[in-house]
Amino acid sequence: MDKIVRRITRITVLLVTVAAIMGCQRTSLIGELAGQWQIMEITYPDGLKIKVPQKYPQRYYCFYRHTAELTYAGYEKTSKNMAVMHYDKPSLSLEFVYGLPDGYESWGIVLPEGQKPVAGTTINYHIEHQTRENLVLVTDVGTHIILRKF
Repeated sequence: MDKIVRRITRITVLLVTVAAIMGCQRTSLIGELAGQWQIMEITYPDGLKIKVPQKYPQRYYCFYRHTAELTYAGYEKTSKNMAVMHYDKPSLSLEFVYGLPDGYESWGIVLPEGQKPVAGTTINYHIEHQTRENLVLVTDVGTHIILRKF
């Protein structure tokens, strides 16, 4: 009888420990997408391929719960660099409520012919490939953006 009580106690302690560990894990609402991603390469629809550090200062996409921020080394925060993010893997769209950031092309953003960079512009992406360390985004107009987790 004593062995049975000890065994039940051990199993109970083990189950409580496992439950506590599992309950304390913090998982982002957007999973692996959350965080700062450094642009490594952009291939524009016309075939122009750019290894980013060579042409532009380091550029980043930063993804938070429902917000995205386009940044670069030494930049000052502006509302134009912020976007409302809609994420339903593999679809991702960024709505630039205050207009597109200056130099938006350096983040791989190309507007469809005739579209102006105005407030409310939405850019749609398809996640072609994603791991913990790499991300490949493709825009509606065919721009391929290769990023690495920073």
